[in-house]
Amino acid sequence: MLREGADIIDIGGESTRPGALPVTAEEETRRTAPLIAMLRRHTDALISIDTSKAEVAEAALLAGADIVNDISGFTFDSEMAGICARHKAPAILMHAPLKPEAMQWSTDTLQGNGDIVETVITFLKQAIKRAEAAGVRGIIIDPGFGFGKSVQENFTLLGRLKEFRQTGRPILAGVSRKSFLAHAIKSEGESSPPTADRLNATITAETIAILNGADIIRTHAVKAAAECCRVIQAMRKTEPSEKPHQAE
Repeated sequence: MLREGADIIDIGGESTRPGALPVTAEEETRRTAPLIAMLRRHTDALISIDTSKAEVAEAALLAGADIVNDISGFTFDSEMAGICARHKAPAILMHAPLKPEAMQWSTDTLQGNGDIVETVITFLKQAIKRAEAAGVRGIIIDPGFGFGKSVQENFTLLGRLKEFRQTGRPILAGVSRKSFLAHAIKSEGESSPPTADRLNATITAETIAILNGADIIRTHAVKAAAECCRVIQAMRKTEPSEKPHQAE
């Protein structure tokens, strides 16, 4: 992944797919901390720990992780913000309305009554306040594509990602291989294509996310995503810079 252009390696020891059963903090730590320590000896690249448990996060930070990636936006474990602040670790705060074991796939999730963008932005603003109150610095936000959202709600978030700029925080988009993309590309009457057949849809969605304001892409296909980023960067270099305002 590093050779293919990854800037951050995200390591997790507990599945967060819909319906996934939780594991204990001890087991999650056993799966992650030794790997992080080994990786830290071989690279200076940024490492994030994907967990919503403060105990697991602290063990990972002590092992050499740099960032805490919490899918719950500090709502599942009240100790998480304090751990990040104590270790001066930046945090990725994501929106997830439910724990993974209570979630369903996007294709089985009913659309809510309200504006999904407004709902997620409100949640993330509250998460930012909690983090800042605890002394956390270096906050990144993640709308949580696929987490407790219908197919249409995911596409709404993707199309209106620029609105998350109002939080004043870098935006992370994790759309890679998501079920809402599979639903969009499947042929009528057929089942959704497996994750291995979602690359084209993934790169398309990642391109849209970057053009709509994403600063960080969380992906499984690092080489393809890195090339996507470079093409967009090359295009942006040709765009005329904004002229300074003239006094009148």
